[in-house]
Amino acid sequence: MTYHNMRSPTVRRFRIGCGVFGFLVLSILPLLVLVTTDGPLLETATAIWPLLLGPLLFPFILIPLYKSSVRRTAARMVTERESAGAFGSCSLSIGPDGIVETKANGQSIRKWDYVNRLCLTPHHIFVYTSSIEAFILPKRAFEDDRHSREFVDQIAKYAGVTPES
Repeated sequence: MTYHNMRSPTVRRFRIGCGVFGFLVLSILPLLVLVTTDGPLLETATAIWPLLLGPLLFPFILIPLYKSSVRRTAARMVTERESAGAFGSCSLSIGPDGIVETKANGQSIRKWDYVNRLCLTPHHIFVYTSSIEAFILPKRAFEDDRHSREFVDQIAKYAGVTPES
């Protein structure tokens, strides 16, 4: 799973909501059968044992299904015609005015006021300009660790944010 999907509060709420909703539905279904049946409770429970396993197996099915769905959706977004030029290689430079992004299809500037988070992982630097947009810089793009630290320090200084690990 991507860094953003693991740490985004919105994505986390969605995952938890879907998990709780699915668990409740799968739990209520066998309970309704047990409550509305006229036969002996133990006999009915034995007859519907596969339904009783649903809530227990749900997390083991949900997690791989969710990861697969995220991968497929991201792959489709990248290959859509409307996304041409939005993903891929670009050049970033920083200065007092903001972050300048240069791509084959043009150039844009993000003012420092819009940089709201700076996250570091062992291999990447994430510069968030909104809850759904981030510049993702591989640390291998820098000459060495010292250069990547200087870059992070400059962004932190200009944007007034504290790097998160």
